[in-house]
Order: sequence, then structure tokens, then C-alpha cells
Amino acid sequence: CGVMKRVGITGAGGRIGSLLACAFVDTYKLRLFTYDPTTENDVERLQAIVDHPNCEIVHQLNLSDAEAVKGRFEDLDVVIHMAANASAKQTWEQARVSNFDATMHVFEECARARVKRIIFASTNHTQNAIVAKPENLSFVDPYFLSHPMKLSDDAYPDSLYAISKLFGENLGKYYAWHKGLECICMRIGSFREHDDPHNILDPSTADHFKALYLSHCDCVGMHKAAIECLLHPDNGIPFAVVYACSNNTKKIWNLDETCKILGYVPQDDSEAGHNSTS
Repeated sequence: CGVMKRVGITGAGGRIGSLLACAFVDTYKLRLFTYDPTTENDVERLQAIVDHPNCEIVHQLNLSDAEAVKGRFEDLDVVIHMAANASAKQTWEQARVSNFDATMHVFEECARARVKRIIFASTNHTQNAIVAKPENLSFVDPYFLSHPMKLSDDAYPDSLYAISKLFGENLGKYYAWHKGLECICMRIGSFREHDDPHNILDPSTADHFKALYLSHCDCVGMHKAAIECLLHPDNGIPFAVVYACSNNTKKIWNLDETCKILGYVPQDDSEAGHNSTS
């Protein structure tokens, strides 16, 4: 057996961050970063692993403060940057502080601390404007159900949130080229804390949700693959963007390139329901 990888997760108290933390705690040495330890959901989500010997939790880390971030990623092999303001309706000031400034500080500190790889949580919103409508971001143009988008297709951001994530993707490409920091950007689909693709309160969002559904099982599997896979870019720059969604029957993303990069084939399908092992 080799030495356990050391993995940091920002936004570790969030829905996806906590899922990954609980799934990885027996496999990796974890350093978990949260912003507000008084948030009830954040505390509950991490309660099961708070005393685990592989788990260190750093509370009240303000990633928008460059000085506060310094030294936090020392000795880590991988950082999964989940922390963000994920509202599609956020103002410029909210986006600037939580998504632009914080992301810049995380990348810079990863490079300074010689972290080998950063996994950046991007979003389906980066290409959503061509699929949806300005008045309904959950609308799905039926054309894309038969002609799924590819990673090589142009970006069509639907919000300042999406623009902040494209900033992060391009920042990752820059740091990969300029600093040799390996970067995989995960364009995350539709994830719910309660893993049931059929439990949709608003029927008008059903097509969009099911097309981009990301099960808990596939979320864990794809992020583990992102930690472990070898990057073999044609241009020599250790950078990749991938889609993070399940293998849905009705999908708007072509997953061929994602599966090739990660070496992982999603197991679940929103039409069939979530996998019993997730």
C-alpha cells in the first residue's frame, strides 16, 4: 500500500463537499475547510466524521481574504475547490467576493504551496444560455436532447455565477500552463442532497433536472477519478474540463470526452432512478 493522498476540500460543509468528505475519509487524509461553523446544516453534514483520525476541520476560513488563505494548503496533494456563492441571481459584488476573489486566492495558494492538482467545481450554467431562456433557466431546448453539447462547444453563460466559473476554468488553464499546477474543472450538473431524480417539486424544471442529473454515486465516483486519473493532454498542459453528470437517457451533454479523461463511466440514469449503492 502506498502513502495516503492528502486532500483538501473547501466548502466542505456544503451538499457536495460533505458528501465527498464522508465518502473519502477512509481513503484519503482530509483537511476540510468551512466558512461558517454555526450553520446548522454544515455541522450536521460533517458530524459523522468530525472525530475521524483522517479528518482535520478548519472552520471560519474566509477564502476572499488572501492573508487568511496563506499556509492553509501546505502538504496537500490535491485541493477540491467547492466553496462558492452558487446563486444564479447574485449581484456583481457577491460574485466578486465569493467567486472571483476567493477563487484567485485558492489557485494562488495552491501554486505557492506546490499542491499537485486542483479540482475546480464549475457548473452547467457555463453553457446553459443556449439551452434555456432568459426568463427560465430551467428550460431545455429539445434540440439538445438529440444533439448533446460537447466540451469543445462555445461557452454560453447564463448569469454572473456562470461567468465567475468560466473565470475559474480559465484561471486553471493559466496556472496549469504558467505554474504546472494540474487542474480538472468539473462542470457539475443537477445535484440534490436527497438523491432522488423523481422527487421534483416544480414540474417545469423536470426536463432540465433529469438531463443534468448527477447522482451521489456518480458524484463521488467522478471526483475520485479526478483525484486519481493521469492527465495526458495533447498540448502538454495539465488541464482539462469535464462534465459531471450521470449517464442519463435524456441528456444534453456528450460524455465521451469526459469518460476518456477521467477513466470513469457514470453508472446512474435519471430515468431509472438513483443507484441503490449511492
